Amino acid sequence: MDEDRSKVLKIQKIVKYLQGNECILKSQRIRSDLSQFVKTLRLLACEVGLSQEDIFTVADLASSGKFGEVICNSLIRSLIPRESVPQDAVLLLVSRIGQNHISIKLKQLILRWVVLVFDIIAQKNSIHAIYGIIFHYIDSEVLCPIVCQLLSLLTRKYDVLHFRIRKLLSLQSKIGGQPYLCGLLSVYRMYQPSLISMAGRHNVFFKNYDKSWSLSISGVQHRYGLHMLNETMSYNASHLPQTNKHTPLITPPTPTMCHDDQPLTQVMSGKIPFYRIKSFAELLNNFNNLELTCQAHSLLSSTTLQHLLAITHDRTIPARLSFWLHHRLCEELVTVAGETARGLELIKCVVEFSGFIQECLPVCEAFIFRYLYTWDGQSYRPYILKLITRLRLLPTSVLKDFVFAPLRKLFNLSSDVFFKCSVISILQELLSNYLNLESDRYDVIMSMQDDNAAMDKLASYMFQPINVGKINPNETIFQLIKFVDFISLEGLIETKCNVVLMHSVLQFYVKTSRIYSDHERELFTLPPSPIVSLALFSLSPMFVSTMFGILLNHTQALNKLGKSHHREHYHYMLELNSYLTDVHDTFWRWNAFHPHCHEDSSIYKHIHVDNIGHILTYPDVITARRMFTIERHPALTLHATKYLQLLNRDPEDMFKSELVTEPPFIEYLETKGLTKLTTLIKFLRRGIPESKTA
Repeated sequence: MDEDRSKVLKIQKIVKYLQGNECILKSQRIRSDLSQFVKTLRLLACEVGLSQEDIFTVADLASSGKFGEVICNSLIRSLIPRESVPQDAVLLLVSRIGQNHISIKLKQLILRWVVLVFDIIAQKNSIHAIYGIIFHYIDSEVLCPIVCQLLSLLTRKYDVLHFRIRKLLSLQSKIGGQPYLCGLLSVYRMYQPSLISMAGRHNVFFKNYDKSWSLSISGVQHRYGLHMLNETMSYNASHLPQTNKHTPLITPPTPTMCHDDQPLTQVMSGKIPFYRIKSFAELLNNFNNLELTCQAHSLLSSTTLQHLLAITHDRTIPARLSFWLHHRLCEELVTVAGETARGLELIKCVVEFSGFIQECLPVCEAFIFRYLYTWDGQSYRPYILKLITRLRLLPTSVLKDFVFAPLRKLFNLSSDVFFKCSVISILQELLSNYLNLESDRYDVIMSMQDDNAAMDKLASYMFQPINVGKINPNETIFQLIKFVDFISLEGLIETKCNVVLMHSVLQFYVKTSRIYSDHERELFTLPPSPIVSLALFSLSPMFVSTMFGILLNHTQALNKLGKSHHREHYHYMLELNSYLTDVHDTFWRWNAFHPHCHEDSSIYKHIHVDNIGHILTYPDVITARRMFTIERHPALTLHATKYLQLLNRDPEDMFKSELVTEPPFIEYLETKGLTKLTTLIKFLRRGIPESKTA
């Protein structure tokens, strides 16, 4: 510390010497001594930095025109702050750029220094006030690149005016799509996306020519414990996210003004930076004056910012976040093969954020449409599937082309049963999303489109596009169910009726059977007859009971439907009656594989019964037809045997007597979790009394 103190004192002596000799440069010896002093000053500044007073004094000397260009250049490069940079020093240098005695190269160097120390300027109120003056220098061919970079850091919503947009577009048409112009236009586009369209793609908008200078500044800052400045300075090198894989992808909100100890009540601009809020009371008192962070991606790591974003009417932040997400999703996932740690971090934050706002981000929707066609089915699987469940209500043609087609390809090519089950599960979640949220949201938006005064209410939908085309929600939901019908059959055939896959498929149809009961939407779709057959003739009693429950739900929904609507769903009623007739004949009336099944039934029409028709004409045909009654069904014989053992009866009685007609046997099945099965049987055979436990 003593060594540092001695260096600081030496810097102060040199600065006083320069102040006393700024006009005495006639002697060659004095000029030589002066050069040596300036060189020493620069070396000491790289080690311990300059105080705020010394920075202002040296900035005044460097821009006064009293010294030669070489001396002024060295003085500017020695402006390495020990703590923060005084705003007055920046204003002094920027104001003197317009004077003729300063060369164009020195002007460029001054602006480069302002960019480097931008994040450690104590206050920026007055600097923002001269935004128009800085914008004037954009006409200079030499200064234009660094002016664009400085403006990109200074730009706020009220700085983006139409005449400035026209100026930038006119300049771009003259000199072409230079990266620095595109960088500034991209910032303007965040605030006025409807006025600026950009083509092409740049990984880096602003080149960093002063890496060693930047390292010297950050080194001094680190030496005095100001570690946060390193991150903000590296970020401001290009203003937009870089492709450097070693920098953090998602960072917390960081201050835009360091060492700002001014009380909140004395802030001149009227806007309170979010990082200055330290308590909930301060948040409430300054809610209308809050200034959100300029780092859009920090929203993904701060739940407090997400809550503020959900209730603010400022549409700038969502637009900027969408712009950043589009850039990052392409850089980290679309153009990168396989799974990476950075990509995993990004998509995890996106999924959590979309879950928080209960809304699909349009930029993520476009990403899903593009990514599914190159997806290997393994990379980021849980997160990609989760994003699919949050898609908004889309036209059938869009779903078929961009979601169903790639999913079906992956579903068929994958031999992983767990992946097939995951696809069925996420499509069930997508169906729930459509029924619970998106259908109502679509109806609200469509009702508001004809009412301009009501369009402000759409602010509650943070990212929902206002221009929504005409969509038939029932048709979209119907096509989703039919797609699941198709891939479920393919999957069950390929896996030979895998138990886990069958469970996922049946759970999906449990959901579809309750659409009218839970959502009062007149959308009736029955499971395909092959799936009904596979479930009813399964060796699992739970599959049999689940299918009975599905048919029971459909029956109850039809009973709730008014008779005036029956004609509209005539074909559905015929198919349901056919299913119920087959269930009644098979499980109750001992008419399994009856000769008329292949003509009139739904369950048996895909089963070739012609070859067994001659068997059913034998004298013991009654035994063959009883093989799938409740007590003799392969999945239920164990329950029948245990029931007889409890009554101390011979298990052979199962084949001699008719247990299905005994009410205690029905009650016993209910105690085993087969309530749906017994309830449907009671509904079909109203002669059976209701059990006491039902």
